[in-house]
Amino acid sequence: MAETVRVNFARSIPLFPLAGVVLLPHETLPLHVFEPRYRQMVRGCLDTAGQFAIATIDPVRDEKSGGLEPRPLLPAACVGQIVGHEARPDGRYNLLLQGVCRGRIVQIHEPEPGRAYRTAAMRPLEQPGEEPPLSEVRRRLGDLLAEDQLESLEAIERLREWAEHPDIPTRALVDLIGLILVRDPGRKYRLLAESDVRVRAEMVGGELEHLQRLLAAAAGQAWRSWPRGMSWN
Repeated sequence: MAETVRVNFARSIPLFPLAGVVLLPHETLPLHVFEPRYRQMVRGCLDTAGQFAIATIDPVRDEKSGGLEPRPLLPAACVGQIVGHEARPDGRYNLLLQGVCRGRIVQIHEPEPGRAYRTAAMRPLEQPGEEPPLSEVRRRLGDLLAEDQLESLEAIERLREWAEHPDIPTRALVDLIGLILVRDPGRKYRLLAESDVRVRAEMVGGELEHLQRLLAAAAGQAWRSWPRGMSWN
């Protein structure tokens, strides 16, 4: 699990900005790196800790700025660890990045001679260490995952196995459920930016309840004969 990887927040962390992309802890993200500045960044990361942060471009401020550099960033970002890489003959990279932990951008350091990419001073959104008592959170998520309506969900068995696995911390379980269920970038960013695991658990619990209602409604009208061109939505 990502808890075994440590991030040194005392150092400046390279930033890889992306539009409409949010990385959560434990999630793996494939990347094709082709811009010269980020190829330089990857080379530096591979020579050191192998870590950089995925930062989400702020869509509202970016639209107002007309897409001019530097692109404005949302404050929460996920520090990731390079867990696989392929250096291509043309200098490009194929990477597999795994999310490690949440962080908040405190100060951005713009490019300077010898460094073509941005870095940031960041602080952790969660303190590492022993997990607080979350037995009631774990129990509620387990109950929600056990609902019969979710049987048609492709990943339900995997989620149930994770919920029953004693070696998976509840904090990690919440993120694992979130990265599978939450696809909307805005909601996913709110999940990333929230530092309280109990609030995040409520968020993913709400996603599970919403799915249950949708699936129950779909099953409830499956017997109906709809006119041509019409269906439940």
